[in-house]
Amino acid sequence: MPCSQVCDGASEEERARWKLSPAQEYHYLNQSTCFQLSGVDNAKEFQVGVLIISLIIITIQRDDSQRNLSPRNRNPSPAQKIG
Repeated sequence: MPCSQVCDGASEEERARWKLSPAQEYHYLNQSTCFQLSGVDNAKEFQVGVLIISLIIITIQRDDSQRNLSPRNRNPSPAQKIG
């Protein structure tokens, strides 16, 4: 996700929390004049990226949770170890 999308798409609260300025104010980013690609909505692309990352995290957590609940991954109880 390009920095300009983060700078343009973050909410006011996120910008304040992350101490973000507009992309044009960063020296490294300011070396280019391309802050906006033709036909690309930076804010919308940022929101789509956040949604995709959230879905990936939820899927990983769900898979980990299911994997940890399967019988083969459970630790045997003390009674099972004796018997």
